[in-house]
This record gives sequence, C-alpha cells and structure tokens, in this order.
Amino acid sequence: MRRSTFKILFYVNKQRMKEGRIPVYARLTVNGRSTFVNCRLTLPPALWDSKANKAAGKSHEAQTVNRKLEHIRTQIERHYQRISDRDAYVTAERVKLAYLGMGEEYETLLEAFDKFNRDFKQHVGVDRAQSTYRKYDNVRKRLAEFLREKLHREDIPLKELTETFITDYDLYLRGEKGLTPSCVCIYIKPLKMIVTKAHNEGMIARNPFADYHPKKTTKERGYLIESELQTLMNHKFAFEGYGKVRDMFVFSCFTGMAHADVKGLTQEMIQRSFDGDLWIVKRRQKTDTPFKIKLCGITQRIIARYKREVSGTNLVLPVPDIAYCNRVLKKIAAEVGIGKTITYHMARHTFATTNALAQGIRIEVVSRMLGHTNIKTTQIYAKVTDDMLAKGFDEMADIYSAKYSLAR
Repeated sequence: MRRSTFKILFYVNKQRMKEGRIPVYARLTVNGRSTFVNCRLTLPPALWDSKANKAAGKSHEAQTVNRKLEHIRTQIERHYQRISDRDAYVTAERVKLAYLGMGEEYETLLEAFDKFNRDFKQHVGVDRAQSTYRKYDNVRKRLAEFLREKLHREDIPLKELTETFITDYDLYLRGEKGLTPSCVCIYIKPLKMIVTKAHNEGMIARNPFADYHPKKTTKERGYLIESELQTLMNHKFAFEGYGKVRDMFVFSCFTGMAHADVKGLTQEMIQRSFDGDLWIVKRRQKTDTPFKIKLCGITQRIIARYKREVSGTNLVLPVPDIAYCNRVLKKIAAEVGIGKTITYHMARHTFATTNALAQGIRIEVVSRMLGHTNIKTTQIYAKVTDDMLAKGFDEMADIYSAKYSLAR
C-alpha cells in the first residue's frame, strides 16, 4: 500500500496584522492537497523567520512561541499517524478536524469487536457460557490475523467494509486456514452481528453482508444408537473420573440438556409438578428459552448417586468442565468399543434421535423438550435411522400378511 505524503508548514499572514502583531498558521498537506489551521499565536512581524518557519532569536517570547509550535506539530503528527495507521485513506481536512477535536470518530472493526466481547463477558455465568466467550475471542484473533496478513493493516474503519472484504475473509478461512463450511459460519456469524448492528445504528450506509450467502453444508449429527448407549451404561470403569463423566453424559442422553445447563442445574430447578412427579424447570443458558424435563428413573438414580458429593452446595450434579468431559469421552469410547468420536453434545443428539423421535415422540413435543426456539432446528434430528427403517418394514410386512395372499 502506497504511503501518504504529509507535510506541516508554519507561516504568518501579514495581511491580518492587528495591533502590531501577526497571526501564525499551520499548513497541512496530504498527497498534494492542503488546508490550514489557526495556531492561536501572534507575534511582532520582525520576530518571524520566514526561512526557518519559526520565531527568530532567543528571546523569551521567541522561545515560548517555538515551544508552542513544536507542541502543535507533535499533536498534528500524532493525529495523522493514528488516522494513517487505522484507515486506508487520509486527507488534510480529516487531520485538521481531528486536531481541533471536531473530527468524526470512525469506529474500527476490531474496536467494535472488543466492545462486543467486553459486553458479552459481563453476561458470562449469568445467561451466557464461558466457552462461547472464548469462541468469540478466538474469532477476533483470527480476524486480526487476516487484517495483518492480507491487508497489512492493524485495523480497518467500519465505514471501509465492503462486500469484497467479506468474501475475501471467507476465502481466507476456507483456503488458507482450511476451515470447513460449518466452521467458517462460526467465524462469520459474530462478525455479521457486529457489522449489521453498526448498519442499523447508522454508522455505515450499506451492510456489506446484504448479498453475502455462504456455502453451507448440512453436518451429520452424531448420536448413539440404543445398543451403544446400553453398552456405555453397563460398563464398569476402573477410574472413578471416567464413571462420573459417563454418568453426566447419560444424564443428558435422557434429559436432552446441554452441558452448560446440566452444570448450572440447581436444587430449586427441580420441582414437583401437577402429576406428582419431579420435573426440571429451567431456561436454556444459550437461548434463555424455558423448557421442562420430567425426571425418569435413570436420571433420578444419577442424581441420588452424587447427592453426597454436592452436599453443601446448591448444585444437583458435580459436572466437570466441558473440555475435560470431551477428552474423557474419547477415551471412554475406545475403552467400551464404540467406534465413534463421542463429544458431550452428542448426548443431546442421542436424546433427540434415539430416545425421543425414534420412539415415536412427536417432533413438536421434542422441540419443546430441547428448548428450541424454532422447530426447524429440531427437524435436523428428524432423520430416518436404520432401526426406524427396519421397524417400518416389519410393520408393513405384518399388514401385508394380514391383507394379501399369494396363490401357490
């Protein structure tokens, strides 16, 4: 990128002399275009050195004027440097307005991202998860890498964002960073939120995401089938920590609750409902959507198993951190002979697919159980499994046998 040319020249205007004193001005020139700034200084015409562009001599007044001029030069250069480092374009008028304190503040992309992350962090532990904050922090770092590596800039004003910037960033994530389409969406989504907010608030005239339509792929939702879940539940682990992670995972398989919601489950959230049974009455941490889950025998036994461990707290279960759970679940899968990469979130998929939809539970009911805000989200789980297919053919075979006969 070609660097702007910048000059500061101090001069006097003798035509504006008043009471024997002339005013001092600063001419700012950027790429050949100039403007001037009144330095708010005056001095006798004989005291000005037109060749050196400063006050002449070593008198007290000359030294005072030169010291103030040097301070003005430093301040103007600082504003120029700030605008030059941050923006792709610099004009003499912008530098002048910035120095006079009248310039428009051009919020930058990373500044907006930092503000978003600071606001989000205040909600961590209240209605947002620490893992989500870490994700947004990583997105910010990746965006800063793109600015440095591809644009050779430390930041960019929101006003300079274009459709090309968005598509180039998308290509950078897919090509140079090798991210899958689903991961690209994870990195693009918070950026879109911030830019759209800036557009809605009038900070940018056009939303560069208006015509951006990323290529999406439907990710296969992993889950455990009944036999795999039963194998996992029957296994006895030598290491107590493995057993605990397994139990937390199974609890989610029979409640559909995400890790953050199980970890935040407190005693007052378990209530005896209209039917006399125990229910979990809670709001999803991710979406703040209310949901209700009836405790079955398996989940009640898991709660009772850890009652002593959580005594003295208000928690229902001693749930380890998500990163630890996922590490252990991979080892558990290998130990029990399940040929799948198990993550904690797979428990939620298992609840939806194996323990709910495959058992004939209506999708509208499953959607409420999962605390989804949109039934389209639940439809992702509504796949026809091999077990469901076999069951369907068996039911059809029974119908055929009863209704049809074939001559010998």
